[in-house]
Amino acid sequence: MEILTVTNLSKSFGKVKAVQNLSFSVPKGSIMGILGPNGSGKSTTLGILLNVTHGYQGSFSWNLNKENSNARQNIGALLETPNFYPYLTGAKNLEIVAEIKGASSSDIKTALEFTGMKEHAKRKYQNYSLGMKQRLAIASAMLGDPEVMILDEPTNGLDPEGIAEIRQMIIELGDKGKTILLASHLLDEVEKVCSHLIVLDKGEKLYEGPINALTTSDTIVEINADNPEKLKSLLEDFNGIKSIKKESGKFIVQLGDRSYLKDLSKHLNDQELTITHFSEVKKSLEEEFLNIIKRHKS
Repeated sequence: MEILTVTNLSKSFGKVKAVQNLSFSVPKGSIMGILGPNGSGKSTTLGILLNVTHGYQGSFSWNLNKENSNARQNIGALLETPNFYPYLTGAKNLEIVAEIKGASSSDIKTALEFTGMKEHAKRKYQNYSLGMKQRLAIASAMLGDPEVMILDEPTNGLDPEGIAEIRQMIIELGDKGKTILLASHLLDEVEKVCSHLIVLDKGEKLYEGPINALTTSDTIVEINADNPEKLKSLLEDFNGIKSIKKESGKFIVQLGDRSYLKDLSKHLNDQELTITHFSEVKKSLEEEFLNIIKRHKS
């Protein structure tokens, strides 16, 4: 079931096309990464979905369970720069947000405990570290128990420990059944957290789908033998191979399907050949992302 459907969304700022004819859907319960370099249209897209950016073309629709489809109650958001009152405590800031959302005091308690901010709740916001500010922003987004959470660069500016803490919170929110839209330019963050992915560049969609489909579409194997020339000939005779190239003294073999891996191993071992290296290479999201961007620019 799709919880969000976006159709032909476009938005320009003067002559700059921030979003161009963008269509995608978000499966219910997924963690959808919106990945792209700075200026790719991530924040503009989220602003439209949150009804804070206007003057766009196209449409989008939410399929929410709650009877009241008010976005303030059903969608929690963490924008890139959280907006809290600096001279108020963390708890008081959450009370203000809770009143706007119609959330209860028990919601505040739950959110503070989940984010590890309970012990800091009575401190003024201006005295928080950047990591604490981000955790309070996540607590704010949780108020009202929304079905959907929209997070725009939630780990921006954090140290490695803070990044790891926020990532774990996002994973746990996903485990609770939340649908999460996570905008990021950090490949490692998206790969570790998200189940699905949209790749944007200059407002255009370049990829949409499950992350594992992007990183496991083909199987890559590194192979070497005591007789490289014979190995090359045997590889060229094998039907399941899409490409062969040689790098650093090894043959890099691309198979059309992982099911060919066992057959290839048997094919080589049946010959009078000593295989000195046979290793499957796991493709990274970074490699695939760069390939997508490169193909788009060419």
